[in-house]
Amino acid sequence: MITLGHVNIRTDRLEETCAFYERLLGFRRGVAATNPDPTKNLWLYDTAGNPSVHINAFRPEEARDTGGGSSLDHIAFNCPDRAAMAALLDREGIAYTAVETRVPGLVQFNIRDPNGVRVELTFGHELVTGAAPIAG
Repeated sequence: MITLGHVNIRTDRLEETCAFYERLLGFRRGVAATNPDPTKNLWLYDTAGNPSVHINAFRPEEARDTGGGSSLDHIAFNCPDRAAMAALLDREGIAYTAVETRVPGLVQFNIRDPNGVRVELTFGHELVTGAAPIAG
């Protein structure tokens, strides 16, 4: 079975980015074995202890993309409690768009992290039982 291992975000807003995911999703920081300097590189672990988001500061010699281009479209997290998340987003002053999908009961909140990365918070993900195979 193939599952998402982690998402990697390079940023010049390391602290702000970590705090965003901690406040919103309850993630916790951990030392990255590949670079144990927490001022440059951190793992964010989900509530089950799985490494989910890898946050890296830009290296001094690394070029930043100032054109806004990226192949990353969004990060999606399956969330359990729509009302609680809406209340948290409201308290934090984080704007979101709620999207009703074509699957009854499956709702997505779309937000932006401090780096402009679109984050999709999905509620009712258990209603999607699998995709039909594509005829070939």
